Amino acid sequence: MYAEMCTEKENWYGAKYKSEKIPEKMIDSLSICGFHEKLRLPDQNDFIPFEFSQVSRDVYPSNYPTILQEDSMGRLWFKQDNEFLLPKSYINIALTSPIAEFDPHIANLTYMFSAVFMDELNEYLYDAKLAGISYSLYNDLSGVILTVS
Repeated sequence: MYAEMCTEKENWYGAKYKSEKIPEKMIDSLSICGFHEKLRLPDQNDFIPFEFSQVSRDVYPSNYPTILQEDSMGRLWFKQDNEFLLPKSYINIALTSPIAEFDPHIANLTYMFSAVFMDELNEYLYDAKLAGISYSLYNDLSGVILTVS
């Protein structure tokens, strides 16, 4: 039905289309139509960065991650993205407890804590998901693991 109306073909995929000027009368009528209060841009997302300057890069970057800091609480690793030059982060925090899987009752309480914690953060971190940040909290044999990337 619409195929015969298409008079032009784009270069890459050969898709047919039609191009025509919008009449001035229609443009004028659309410019005074007003706004609908529910049709708007979303609020500012605090999880989307606005500062995009980069720090200077190593002249001879390593192909392997290096430890920047290590103590009894953990290790901080660093590896430059040499291919796409994009900032990335991956945080993995283990909250250990000797009784996390002590018996079935405590194992279930640990599981329920992880589920309730994730559910409680769901609304607050919705904007983080929209910004491409993922997170999870799950239990394992030694406690719970919090992952942010």
